Amino acid sequence: MARKSRRTSACSWVVLGLLGLLGGCGGGGAATVPVAGKVTFGEAPIEKGQINFYPTDRDASGEVLEVVGGKFSGTVSKGPKRVSILGFSETGPEFEGKPSLEQFLPTRYNQETELTAEIPEQGDREMVFSLKK
Repeated sequence: MARKSRRTSACSWVVLGLLGLLGGCGGGGAATVPVAGKVTFGEAPIEKGQINFYPTDRDASGEVLEVVGGKFSGTVSKGPKRVSILGFSETGPEFEGKPSLEQFLPTRYNQETELTAEIPEQGDREMVFSLKK
């Protein structure tokens, strides 16, 4: 009988340990809110691109939204963000059915960005990024 209660006790500790690990894996992500906006370079809308929202307080992966016809929309986590923008133009022939693309924006808007944004609690904010040539 002592052997069975030790096994039950050991199993209980294993189960509790696994539950503790699982508890740290889900539901802890930042809540997201809807955002929308426009991106221009010079006076023209960026027809094809990406806008990335990175947390300002740490090196972490960003949240990426597609830019089409100068507009973007989606959900991102709220709070202060570092913003990186890429603009693509089609160049050359297609490869495997997809157009060849070239990133045309200066590095000051992506790799060396100083763009920032504050994503408010309520989200759904009309954001405007007017990038100068």
